[in-house]
This record gives sequence, C-alpha cells and structure tokens, in this order.
Amino acid sequence: FSTTLTVADGFTSDLLLEEVLTHVYDTFRAFVPYDRIGVSLLEEDAGTVRAVWARSEAPVIRLGKGYSAALKGSSLNRILETGEPRILSDLEEHLRCHPASSSTALMVEEGMRASLTCPLVAKGDPVGFIFFSSRIKGIYQLEHVEVIREIAGHLSVVVEKSRLYQRMVELNEQKNMLLGIAAHDLRGPLTVIQGFVELMQDGIAGEISGEQRSI
Repeated sequence: FSTTLTVADGFTSDLLLEEVLTHVYDTFRAFVPYDRIGVSLLEEDAGTVRAVWARSEAPVIRLGKGYSAALKGSSLNRILETGEPRILSDLEEHLRCHPASSSTALMVEEGMRASLTCPLVAKGDPVGFIFFSSRIKGIYQLEHVEVIREIAGHLSVVVEKSRLYQRMVELNEQKNMLLGIAAHDLRGPLTVIQGFVELMQDGIAGEISGEQRSI
C-alpha cells in the first residue's frame, strides 16, 4: 500500500500521457530495476498493440513509439488472457527460441538482456502493457512481480485517463485548425460580397430605395 502511494504521488488526471510515463520512469527505479521502460496500448479494435512511449539508458532506442504488432497469436495475448506479469530472464535465449520475434530482436539490439512485462487493465478492460527491461540477465525476481501487481491497477487507470485526456487535446487542436482553415477560405468570398454591396449602396447599379438600404 505504501509503495502504491509513493508511486502515485504526483499523478493527476489532467496530465498528458508522456508526462505520466516520464513520472513513472523517474519514480519506479526505487522498486524495480530497469534500464528501459516501454508502454504499448491496444488499438480501439483490440487487435493491434502499438508502442506509444519508451525511454532507455541505451544510446539508441530501437523499439520506439509507433511500432505495432498483431495481438492474436502473440505471447502478449497470453499475458492478457492470464492477467499475470511475465519475466524473461534471458532475452538472447528467448530470441534463439523465437527467431521470428522482431520486438525481441530490437530489444536485444538495444542491449537489453531481461524483461518484466505487466498487463495494464482498467476497470476490467485490457488497456495495454508496460515493459521493464534491464541489461542484466536474470535480474527480475518474484518480489518485483509483487510490486508490479501492487501498482498496476492504479497505473492502468491513470494511463487510460491520460490517454483520453491527450486524445481530447488532439481533437481540440484539430477543431481549431479546421476553424482557422474555414475562416481563411471564407475571407476572400466575403470580401468580394462586401465590395459588391458597397458598390450597390453607392448606386452603381441604379438607385436603391431607403427600404433596400435598411436591409
């Protein structure tokens, strides 16, 4: 309980997703060892998982924002089904056994040698995954899984709220952009119309009555 309170300190519902995850990266190190944290979220159809954020001590992030993969038939799907965190103590060995795993290959190329993956589930619905990775083989133990279980529920809700807030911000920016485009496109025609009205008021098309002027 105290761990959850410590980790949650500073979280607010109106933070952007990147700000929340940066806070996670700066805070979790006291409880779980890592050289990298990545977060992937489920797309709306829940058939694809997409990386939305990553931070690493490695000089180059190989598996970063935008990377996506089908969930069906993947090992991540099994994690969602069981709801249990997964420890991979040796990523190089895992890659030898699963050579088609492009995500594992990228992690190994980045220098990571062990990982701890935790499902994110908010209000009973799967949201995505958080990945802790380390350059040290075999570093993750059962006590780290227990810590993750303690904080995963709260973190899932915060991540989902932050994602929705970020989406709202993006939609508002799109609305303002469309309004700006509309205003720009209408300015020309309205100027022409105003010019013709002024010419008509000057009588260039013939005398107009007082009633017409008042309209």
